[in-house]
Amino acid sequence: MSDLKDNHKIDILKKEFPECFDRDGNFNLEKFQGIISPETKVFKDSYGLNWLGKSYARALAQGEAKKMLREDVKHNSKEENRDSENLYIKGDNLEVLKHLDNGYREKIKMIYIDPPYNTKSGEFVYNDNRDFSEKELDKLVKINIIDEEEKERILKWEGNSSSHSAWLTFMFPRLYLSRKLLAEDGVIFISIDDNEVAQLRLICDEIFGEDNFVTQISWQRAYAPVNMNKHFSQNHDHILVYAKNLELYKLFKLPRSDKQNKDYKNLDNDPRGNWKSGNPSVGPANPKNIYEVTLPSGRKVLPPKGRSWLYSEDKLKEMIKENRIWFGKDGNSVWAPKMFLKEVSQGVTPLTVWTYSEVGHSQDAKKELKKLFDNNSLFDYPKPVSLLKRMLILSSSEEDVILDFFSGSATTAHAVNKLNLEDGGNRKWIMVQLEEELPQKSEAYKFCEKEGLPKNITSIGIERIKRANRQMLDEEETKNQENFDRIELEKKLGFKIFGIDNKIKELDEMIEFTDEITLPEPISFTNNDRLDLVHTYKLQDGNFLNAEIEKIKLSWEKTVVGGEGSGTYIYEGFRVGEILYLIDSIASSEVQSKIIEKIDNDPEFKINKIVIYGFTNTIGKYRVELEENIKNYNNKKGANIEVEVRY
Repeated sequence: MSDLKDNHKIDILKKEFPECFDRDGNFNLEKFQGIISPETKVFKDSYGLNWLGKSYARALAQGEAKKMLREDVKHNSKEENRDSENLYIKGDNLEVLKHLDNGYREKIKMIYIDPPYNTKSGEFVYNDNRDFSEKELDKLVKINIIDEEEKERILKWEGNSSSHSAWLTFMFPRLYLSRKLLAEDGVIFISIDDNEVAQLRLICDEIFGEDNFVTQISWQRAYAPVNMNKHFSQNHDHILVYAKNLELYKLFKLPRSDKQNKDYKNLDNDPRGNWKSGNPSVGPANPKNIYEVTLPSGRKVLPPKGRSWLYSEDKLKEMIKENRIWFGKDGNSVWAPKMFLKEVSQGVTPLTVWTYSEVGHSQDAKKELKKLFDNNSLFDYPKPVSLLKRMLILSSSEEDVILDFFSGSATTAHAVNKLNLEDGGNRKWIMVQLEEELPQKSEAYKFCEKEGLPKNITSIGIERIKRANRQMLDEEETKNQENFDRIELEKKLGFKIFGIDNKIKELDEMIEFTDEITLPEPISFTNNDRLDLVHTYKLQDGNFLNAEIEKIKLSWEKTVVGGEGSGTYIYEGFRVGEILYLIDSIASSEVQSKIIEKIDNDPEFKINKIVIYGFTNTIGKYRVELEENIKNYNNKKGANIEVEVRY
């Protein structure tokens, strides 16, 4: 089991301040304070949010993923999906975020999440794989993460999962990991209602930093009052916005609307284009700019009482020469500066109140989905595409990666694809969704049953993306019949599907380390198992999940006669970039010779690391042999190929 503590930050302190650690690894806070600045105050107590399970939440955020990733080979091999960088990942988002941590760390420009709301009626339900078991909690007691009293209180959460403490413990590790994924100039948008907005603000202050709070948006999600409500009829949700680093975060402006541009005309056919009249006077009055102006008609005018002209007399004469002043069609109107459309800001600074007339409301979102799903109402509280599009416009550029790890009905993927078609962008998206079972009486369940789909929420999300893509392509074909290339656009909208395999690979608990590595019993691999491991490892080694896997055929063949597994097997390695993965103890002497021969003779076969993963008792022998062979090759050729064994 991986250590639950995050050693990365400790390593940074040890590197920069080694004098603050003693030989036992204890950190001297007093010495550290003196080094950074004797005047700097170090607080033992400060303002913040504490809750039952906070230490447990921190522990959940640490460590590596426990399960393998599994590819949907049939879907991903289709032409429109084969090279796509869009990803739909089915599984518990805490596990998925840990998988993404290496390959996508600091690569995500924008995150949007709409997490389960913790309502007073106890509707906070998310059947993740949080281990509230006594066995798991005992491990944390043993290494002083929590104490016995806290363990017992956490165990009593069962049946009361809607408490603030349970919800915060659920959210904290996911937000903690999401911050790691954000690029330095990245931003996260979080939808939430009144029940947890105060608590969410505080844990976001702790995780992202109070200085990186951007704003709190109010979205008008409903337009009609609910008269049955005892007190107020709530018609808004909140959207919290936090930057990874506020100094680096760039907020883009909203495009100008036709309504904002309608006042710009070109009354005098000015070659500089449309313009509108500005106000010629300002207040309070500046005595230097109070003077008489003679209009082309001969009439003389002064600024209104208590005000002065916008420009000095010399500046006004210059503006008249440049045809930047309008005196009316008859030359008898009080002069006005011509404000050209092309010279005004081409964007609009967003407000913090977003009305339904601007970005839609919940009923709009339901109508969008009903239109896609043959008039079936499959989601109760979806978000409108226009709402997500506004966030994307404000915070993403054309090549950015967008993440939504509570993807639900996949509105975010729909919005990214729609915006890419509109502005020619190439944004990539990653959707993550738990395979929650649908209620049997729901329309969504009946729809999946009719369509022959698995009866869970991911089926609806995936189907929504496919149907929305077809709808948008049909619309594009209608608009651009002459220049329409459906095949290329299908590739632009394509996506790959991965899932979390249920096979838990907690091998540290299985392996007995001796001079020779011994296992309780050999575990055989299928071809899918091998690929799953490579998908998992390539992320750990810093590659994107869609990074190409090249199968390398190796010379050693094994023939099995009789029985269920009879046949001839050609063992394969898997190359991703400059890493070669050897799975299931295939690093035999024959295979090693082939590898070294290929490295030596094939200039296209560049390798800087060989990773061995296997389950047989002979792995120790092959490891030593391969390490020695590669060491000799490195010495002979001046190479620097690394050999790593993983279990």
